[in-house]
Parts: sequence; structure tokens; C-alpha cells
Amino acid sequence: MQRNWKYFHLLIIFIIAFNILLGGCSPASKGTKTGSSISIVFADGEWESIQVHNRIAGYIAEHGYGYHPTYLAGQTTLLLKALSQGDIDIMMEVWSSDYPEQWQQILKTGKVRELSCNFSAVQGWFVPEYMVEGDAERGIEPLIPELKSVQNLPRYRDIFKLSATTNQGIIFNAPRGWPAEAINQEKLKTYHLSASFKLFPSDSEQDAAATLDQAYERGSAWLGYARDPGIITAGHKLALLREEPFSEEQWKLGRSCSYPESKVMIAAHSSMNEKAPELLDFLQKYATTREQNEEMLLYVKNSGGDKEQAAQHWLQNNPDVWSQWVPEEVAEKIWADLNPGSLNKGVSTIVKPDPAG
Repeated sequence: MQRNWKYFHLLIIFIIAFNILLGGCSPASKGTKTGSSISIVFADGEWESIQVHNRIAGYIAEHGYGYHPTYLAGQTTLLLKALSQGDIDIMMEVWSSDYPEQWQQILKTGKVRELSCNFSAVQGWFVPEYMVEGDAERGIEPLIPELKSVQNLPRYRDIFKLSATTNQGIIFNAPRGWPAEAINQEKLKTYHLSASFKLFPSDSEQDAAATLDQAYERGSAWLGYARDPGIITAGHKLALLREEPFSEEQWKLGRSCSYPESKVMIAAHSSMNEKAPELLDFLQKYATTREQNEEMLLYVKNSGGDKEQAAQHWLQNNPDVWSQWVPEEVAEKIWADLNPGSLNKGVSTIVKPDPAG
């Protein structure tokens, strides 16, 4: 009898352990019902806008769905590889026109899927608008009103010199390692500008932005590569120098045309279908405008580079935008966390109706 009781006792322990094990493998633990303790890895690129979008999406994932966002920093090519291997779950900005062949190869594997277009962007060589049109409020007269295109640059090289002792004007290049850095070098040769101008390297997007910020404050000359929207263009009125319209043929022949239009995509690894399907539904609705990105990036500039703070500030001021991306009950959770202690935590009281609805 004692031996039977011992076996019965062991059986009870086994059943309890087995149920615990089953509970650990339930759909909830895979993220289909709740995201508590499930980590979602975002690709944290080296530029400002992706870092803000990561933290907007991360805040929604955490406070709306219960997931734990983490951010993996690195260069774009390494992040794309990590995304294709499943080491990264979500990439909020894929500049697919910068890596067309690599991106198409990744998509063909079926391991990564595009979810939505976050925003559209323009790349090229810019000058401050006041150089061409002047700025009456600041008392700035047009310095070179005839400068409209890249082909006009040689006659104005003296205006873009950093000092009187140099023979060449300066074009501030894209940050080191960006595809645009090498593309701009090709353009310089193709447009026969090497004798008149040289490309000035930038260690980061922030460094390039600082050169424009300083010139803009003084109302002085500046010429350089930028992508709009971006931290360089944020808060400034710039004029894009004209080039021939983009064509595949001319692009292959020394980049002798405009940059292709950039549709900046949101992408996720296929494992997210099981890991967090509700986040895929949210991200398929995620889309922003140039003006909204300008707002985010201006806050980053004015707050000393705090991306978390910039994300929360944007969420607090744009509930009519992001509440359309998620179910109402999720929006309520997010709004309550954004406004702790508020007597009325209902996001529905301030959300504008969806015009499309």
C-alpha cells in the first residue's frame, strides 16, 4: 500500500509538471494572445529617423500589446542580413532603392516580407533656399538666384569655398559607409566637377546636419547631400538642385540623373507570423508623412537627441494618426500610459474621425 501511494504521488508530480510545460508552450507564450516577456528586436540603424520610428513602434508594442522591445544597432548591410536570418524581427526603414539587388534577393527567399511604406523620401544635392530666393524676414538677399541645377555649379565654386586659400568649392558628402557616399563620388566625375569641387566627408548624419545648422544660422553658403525627410533637412527650407529625371540607363552610366524615388518600407521576418501576428497587423497600417517626420526630427534636435522622448512627444501630440493603426482597446491602453494621472484617459475623446471612414 505504501509503495502504491509513492507511485501515485510521483504521478501527481508528473501531471503538474506536464501541465506547466504545456502552459509554457501555449499560444499565449508565442505572442498570439499576449506579448508579456516576448522580446521584439528592432533594427536600430545609424540614422535619426529610424531610431525615432523604432521607439514609436516599440512604445506601441510594449504599452499596447505587452511585448518587450529591444534595439539592435549596426550598419545597414549587417542589419539587413540579421533581418533575413531572423536575428532581427522588424526594420522600420528599409531604403530599398539604396540596396536594390540585395533587397530583392532577401525578399525572394520568403524569409522577409514588406508590410507597408512608412514614407516617401527625396535624395540629392541641396542648398539653402535663401541662397536662391533670399529671406526677407532675415534681411538676406539672394546670393545666387541663377543656381538651379547641378550643371550650373562650376561658375559658383568660389562661393562654396571653405577658405580663400583653396581652389575648390565644398560639397558635404553623405556619411561614411552610406551608398550615397560612393554615388556622389561617381556624380562628381560624371558631371565634370572634380576640378571645381571636392566632396567633404561626414562621419555621421549628425555631423553633416551640424554643418548645415551652422551655415543656416549665419545665412551663409552651404552645398551638400541630404535626404528629405531627414535630420539634415529638418527645420530648414532647402532647394534641391535639378538633374536629369531618373532613368535606369542613365543611373548605370555614372549616376548621371536624379536619385531614384525612395519608398521607405517597413519589413518583418517571417517568424513574426507566429511570434506576434497582431504587430504585423498594426505595422501594415503604419504610415507617416514628410511633415510628421519633420515634427519628430525637429523634436530630436531641440531635445538634445533623446529618441525615446521624441517618440513619446509625437505619440502624445498625434493620437488621431496612430490610433488608426491599432484597435480601440489598444489605443486606450497606450493613451493611458502616455498620460498617467489624467482624469480622462480615453483616447476617443480627442481622436479625430478617420476621413477615409
